[in-house]
Amino acid sequence: MNIDYLQSFASALKLSDPLTGLSHGIWDTAGKAFVHWHRTSSRYGEFNRYSKDHQDPISIDRVPVLIPQAVKEAKHTEYKHAQLHKDKDQIRLLELLPAVWSKSQDYIACRLVAKKLSETPQYEALSYTWGTLARDVPIYVVPNPLPQDLIVTEALLMTPSLYSALTRLRQERTSRYLWVDQLCMDQTNNKERCEQVLLMDKIYQQSKRTIIWLGEEDENRWPVEEMIGLLSTDDCSPEADVETVKSLITADGLMGRQRQEAITGLLNRDWFTRAW
Repeated sequence: MNIDYLQSFASALKLSDPLTGLSHGIWDTAGKAFVHWHRTSSRYGEFNRYSKDHQDPISIDRVPVLIPQAVKEAKHTEYKHAQLHKDKDQIRLLELLPAVWSKSQDYIACRLVAKKLSETPQYEALSYTWGTLARDVPIYVVPNPLPQDLIVTEALLMTPSLYSALTRLRQERTSRYLWVDQLCMDQTNNKERCEQVLLMDKIYQQSKRTIIWLGEEDENRWPVEEMIGLLSTDDCSPEADVETVKSLITADGLMGRQRQEAITGLLNRDWFTRAW
């Protein structure tokens, strides 16, 4: 493991929230800083530059998402996206409704809000990997205003990976605005998808921040959280953090090996193989 890698790793950890972030598989970062780190510490097409074995990337589906049976069997009708205005600067935002909206916290509900990119409320962009392409988990789309009978039946289907991310990102009492490609773009409309992809640079640049979802936690959680806890709180001391991480992963015995395996496993997740 070279010094450039160690410095990149320490810097990336400092940008994450070890409580709401890594412990739940989410890295919540300042987008530009993380993108800079990613571009300078990885090369397209190189799955794993941190392991001599050069293993294939670890799929986000390796750690399965447990979908509650009630959600799997939930009745719904297919939601149809309203057409975006011909103005090519218009996007949809996902208003992720709070957990108290539904009788059961297993269900996720949202609204889709169409706005000109220059007129959107503050939102966060979600960066993640889809994993399995089988979109079979419903997210209910609540109309505005609510129907008189208060019954909501229309839903979009999403991947298990996205379901697990949204259950972590949903707030208890207030809505949260997100841009999520899988739901904010009409996946059945190729023309719209092409137009929206061309706007993605602007969408990410204008977002309040970018949230990175790496997937569900695994057996590597505790060694990585331990290392995060030992990094300094001083943003001006990356050299000290590099030395801290270096000493932790080169320690003799079982703990040193576990830390090396944890870092390698984390940075082998398939999110890190993507090219931007």
